Amino acid sequence: MNNAVTRTAKLCLLFALATSTSFSLKALTINDVWINEINYDEPGTDTGEFVEIAGIAGTDLSSLTLVEYNGNGGGTNGSLSLTGILSNTHAGYGFLSFLFPTNGLQNDDEGLALVEGSTVIQFLSYEGSFQATNGPANGQTSADIGVSETNSTPAGFTLQFLGHADNGSWTGPIASTSGSINTGQVLPDLSANNPSDSTPVPNSGATLGLLGLGLAAIATLKRRKP
Repeated sequence: MNNAVTRTAKLCLLFALATSTSFSLKALTINDVWINEINYDEPGTDTGEFVEIAGIAGTDLSSLTLVEYNGNGGGTNGSLSLTGILSNTHAGYGFLSFLFPTNGLQNDDEGLALVEGSTVIQFLSYEGSFQATNGPANGQTSADIGVSETNSTPAGFTLQFLGHADNGSWTGPIASTSGSINTGQVLPDLSANNPSDSTPVPNSGATLGLLGLGLAAIATLKRRKP
């Protein structure tokens, strides 16, 4: 057996084990990530519609999905898989916006569920509240953000959250702050815990992948041993 390859495989395995122990494969919660800004109705053709996710810097968003719900009937109306890692943009928090296709978001009552696997982290709606009838939020009632847009809303204006996690209110339409903290938003200072954005927080999928690669490599090398 090649000693250098064996050492590499073992190091991979040890790193995966250490990572899984350190972070305990923790599921994301509303305190880690939340919906922070929405733009769903532009003048004329609805291009540039987006939803911004905010949360703790270093958080990997690749395990999350935004599920759209139709307020008329409560059924799902599409979904968008998220990607990326939140960088330290403000006091230990990051902000990433995700574009939807042209006319991708409804201009009347619609819900947005932020989901990890089958777990709903947040279920918001605009232009009314309703109960979901299928999908991950089935049976749950959306929280109406209380502000809305119209086709006369100026281009580049959005709806923005002013708080942290699920504690706070929404305002707008006001000038977009996509990719940064919202106008008037107050967040607890986490900068002492997030001195840089150079070390991303691994999610459970990445950690398990490393663990599997390490185990597979060692098993393969053992089978090849003369």
